[in-house]
Amino acid sequence: SRGLEAPYAVIVYVHGESYEWGTGNIYDGSVLASAGHVIVMTMNYRLGIL
Repeated sequence: SRGLEAPYAVIVYVHGESYEWGTGNIYDGSVLASAGHVIVMTMNYRLGIL
């Protein structure tokens, strides 16, 4: 059992795919967060002509 005082690792997932396929929110980080005792953060970015 891990206490709240223990340091947690942070995983940052940057989804940079084109608009053709999905976004970062299709990846469920709650499973990894609960099983691996980590904080999971996802974000999207897009490059190109808007």
